[in-house]
Amino acid sequence: QTRMELIALGSQGLRVPRIGLGVMSAAFYGSGKPEDDEKQQLEAIDRLVEICSPSPCFLDTAFLYGHPSGLHSEAIVGKAIAKHGRDKFIIATKFGFTMQGADSSTDAIRSQYEASVARLGCTPDLYYQHRQDPKRPIEEVMVDLKAMHAEGKFKFAGLSECTAGELKRAHAVFPVSCVQMEYSLAERGIEKDLVPVCKELGVGIVAYSPLVRGLLSSQVTTQTQLDAGDRRLTMPRFAEGALDRN
Repeated sequence: QTRMELIALGSQGLRVPRIGLGVMSAAFYGSGKPEDDEKQQLEAIDRLVEICSPSPCFLDTAFLYGHPSGLHSEAIVGKAIAKHGRDKFIIATKFGFTMQGADSSTDAIRSQYEASVARLGCTPDLYYQHRQDPKRPIEEVMVDLKAMHAEGKFKFAGLSECTAGELKRAHAVFPVSCVQMEYSLAERGIEKDLVPVCKELGVGIVAYSPLVRGLLSSQVTTQTQLDAGDRRLTMPRFAEGALDRN
């Protein structure tokens, strides 16, 4: 077995495997069968640990990723950590976004952090702002993150879904290790403005939905393959007619 190579993600010292696992689907989209969803997600993490060993594997979750059934992505990750040990994982989670919208107030950041840590059973390595809060300047958010970093609450800061301008403003206050953006053969919009700024600042890029939520996997070719509660049915790429064309 070849050891999975660790690479620099940004210029702040964070090193991760080239391939990570987004632990969103089971607890956010869900099949309506929480026990099955959790089992499948834990099996996927078990396999990733095996593939990456002896290096740690990279898991990505968020405060937002919960299902009405009560299943939560961070809790699934917490179970995996309890099984395999903290040293087997590089953990990223996110704050500032709920089903009610964006909220990066100081109280929200800190309360969501505490809830995330309780579910994970540990502090995260990488802590992202999930979405920009139109009610609060990014500079103020980064001041809060700088303080939390000084308190030892996480090692690296990141932004999810930001513009090139927002990244520059944030990075001027506190170093941003990486940004997480949708990036795939079907979605390349970040290449024009954001990628050049990331190169300029030494900020890494984590691509989410690199297989376009299964569209490029050849596993989903018709709507009938998706369960009635599958949230992909609400997305334009998976709409009736569009899925066939895609």
